[in-house]
Amino acid sequence: MYCKYEREDNDVDCINAYYSVLDNNNEYEWVWALDKWWWNQLRLAWYGWFFIPFAFTLGITQLFFPNLKPDIDNAPWRDNEKPITTWFMINYSYVSQISEPNFFFLTQLLTGGESDLRDFSIIYMTNEEAFIYSMFNTLDMILSTPFAIVFTTVFGWIYLF
Repeated sequence: MYCKYEREDNDVDCINAYYSVLDNNNEYEWVWALDKWWWNQLRLAWYGWFFIPFAFTLGITQLFFPNLKPDIDNAPWRDNEKPITTWFMINYSYVSQISEPNFFFLTQLLTGGESDLRDFSIIYMTNEEAFIYSMFNTLDMILSTPFAIVFTTVFGWIYLF
């Protein structure tokens, strides 16, 4: 499910194709979300102290500077001429995905399996939606960090393998 491309303008098609495959296979979405959730516990336990204020700051910042939010319309974010912007877009996308599995699981239960991972991708959100999502992302990470620390302490030996 990965795209091979020679030109950067195919990035948008690749991203859309990726989410289309996920949208059409709910079971694969669950596998992807469970895998992401597993690794996010480790990331949150180790780097939650950084991710939480970063997500909050990103949410506030993008309200005042709307072009700072990664968007499907401004992809690709691999711009050699703008390395700081590229770094920012990549990290914004990364931090916004920390709570994605939790929100996916919750909405799957509330909608009877009708939600999709695309619904939680920051690149498809408007600025207002991204702000609200960033605030929920921050709250979710705050609430999930104690569990993540205990979880990774108990199952840390599995992470080593």
